[in-house]
Amino acid sequence: MAKSIMVNSQEVNNNGIRLDNGDIITVEYSDDHKVLVLMVTSFRYPIGVRPQNIDPKIYQGSYCSLLNLETGFLMFDERCSRHTTIERVCNHLNNPNKSKHKYVVTGTFKQYKKDQFSINIRTE
Repeated sequence: MAKSIMVNSQEVNNNGIRLDNGDIITVEYSDDHKVLVLMVTSFRYPIGVRPQNIDPKIYQGSYCSLLNLETGFLMFDERCSRHTTIERVCNHLNNPNKSKHKYVVTGTFKQYKKDQFSINIRTE
């Protein structure tokens, strides 16, 4: 598991956003200011949940998931629209049903397009 992840970039940030695979999103928790680093990926259904009459190609093209780069797990089970707003993404991250619930601060949301950053992963 990576002990640190550094994202170096010029910030890209506006209210109406488009989430593309490979984009990086960072946001801070309100209580401890820990930075959450997420990567946009195609939407994946939780195991055993995919509806029978839904074409997965449509869902992967229209919706996405957010992968936590620290843990390697998806942040939430529901789908997130690729054409959305910062507030909607933060609402997905602020899931009160999770244990140890923390709130993210909408004002700290930053989006980095995949051609505007580099990732250095240290495992030492």
